[in-house]
Amino acid sequence: MPRILDQQSGVLLGHDELRHFFLKGTAGRPNELVRWYRTGRYMFDGCTLIWEYPRQAPEFEQVDLVEVMELAGPRIAHHRIYWDWFGTPLLERHR
Repeated sequence: MPRILDQQSGVLLGHDELRHFFLKGTAGRPNELVRWYRTGRYMFDGCTLIWEYPRQAPEFEQVDLVEVMELAGPRIAHHRIYWDWFGTPLLERHR
């Protein structure tokens, strides 16, 4: 998120900040590296939801991401995205 919004903090509060992040973060997607292919498999223990966007997709390669969401009832309490070695350089700030 700091890369997308060009800010130091990785914390967003409220619907307005989340809306701005999702609008800016999904602009131009899908693209050559981020195509959002998933296998449909996920893990859920009643509180934590995890799924992967694997590097190898049926007809292309993409950045390998893992999303982790901790839920509080129907709401997302914490959301994290873990990038693979190939996608990590895309997070660097360009000044």
